[in-house]
Amino acid sequence: MANKTKKIGSIVSGNLFDADVLIENWKVISFSILLILMTIVSSHTADEKVYEISKLQKEVRELKSEFVDVRTQLMNSRMGSNLQEKVKNIGLESSTTPPQVITVKKD
Repeated sequence: MANKTKKIGSIVSGNLFDADVLIENWKVISFSILLILMTIVSSHTADEKVYEISKLQKEVRELKSEFVDVRTQLMNSRMGSNLQEKVKNIGLESSTTPPQVITVKKD
């Protein structure tokens, strides 16, 4: 009990970093420093992952937007009226007569 009150008294009086106290408690101090370093590394790694996730989510949003734009352009270019306008430039016109069905009879 006296040893315990001596340790508490040395902490209260400011003698925590005396050589005797450090030598007696080097294992606890080393373990505490190790835990502190692990906590710092862990939080730093978590922050990096959060930034990376944010960056990737932004990239996904941009790619989805680009996909929608390209799909809209493709659908507009495949419309019949747009095709007729493009074909008129090279001199082709749409037919006024309906197509005829050709049937082949096998003998």
